[in-house]
Amino acid sequence: MTMESWQKSTALILAVMVLTYAVVGAVMGYVLTFWWSDSGWLYGMAIFLVIALILASYSYNIPVDGIVKSFGGRRASLSEESRLYGIVRGLADRAGTPMPAVYVLDEPFPNAFALGRTPDKALVAATRPLLDMLDDDELEGVMAHELSHIIHRDTIVNGTARTNARFLTVSAIVMGAIGAFAMALLGAGSGKSSGGAGGIIFLIMCVILIPVMVVCLVMCLALPSASAIMRYGVSRSREYGADEGSARLTGKPMSLASALMKLEQGCSVQTNTFRDSSSANLWIVNPFGKFRKRFINSLMDTHPSTADRIRRLEELEREING
Repeated sequence: MTMESWQKSTALILAVMVLTYAVVGAVMGYVLTFWWSDSGWLYGMAIFLVIALILASYSYNIPVDGIVKSFGGRRASLSEESRLYGIVRGLADRAGTPMPAVYVLDEPFPNAFALGRTPDKALVAATRPLLDMLDDDELEGVMAHELSHIIHRDTIVNGTARTNARFLTVSAIVMGAIGAFAMALLGAGSGKSSGGAGGIIFLIMCVILIPVMVVCLVMCLALPSASAIMRYGVSRSREYGADEGSARLTGKPMSLASALMKLEQGCSVQTNTFRDSSSANLWIVNPFGKFRKRFINSLMDTHPSTADRIRRLEELEREING
């Protein structure tokens, strides 16, 4: 994937995020104000777009030290981790990008990730089991994958998608609460509608509240799906691109393919205690391993299947090395 196509992909993802916020804001503004303001949808859209800007700023400036420390991260020096440090330095020199900070993580499963909003403020991290499991070519493929994420600003895109997905989930809860409140009002009104003025008031309540209930129900069901698609779909697409970036940087696509197989197997052992689903999209392979069924993975997994990734790497092997 060229830098130009990567930039177009990033622009499309961000445009979809903005459009999603605009639609959700317009619907919520309409639901909350349609009986007294014709412009409620416009106000809601404006408010949600402002929220989108605030969340984007937060995602861009979020400190990465806390994330690394939560996984028992320890910054590695050349003297302490000469193998890992030397491979990362060689890749950074080859790619013409600043040398990222290097961390070793105190986690029991083999995996790696990258963080940082710009290449000069980035880091790559690998767990100790990963270092023990992979040979030099495989480790180079994994680190080149993480370096590709940094070069193409995937860390920002994934962080923004993760933050926005959480906000959309909260919005779904709010819509559900509004719908439940409208239903309660209707229930209370039906008990008092014994004809005359009470019946007219109840009829007016139905005209106002039933559309609110329907819209809230639809949004309550749709927003979690939009949240999942935003969070998981973005992550999967960037993994394919980083795999290609690694293959072209090292010239050894099958070394990365071999590493991916080993890492998936290592994360699939029964002793794996990883449970933090909110950070699953950080890692190069799914930290949960292969425990979930394939039909669930196809929609909700943070990563494309390892088999699909290897198939693409085999195609790159034929292209690069004949």
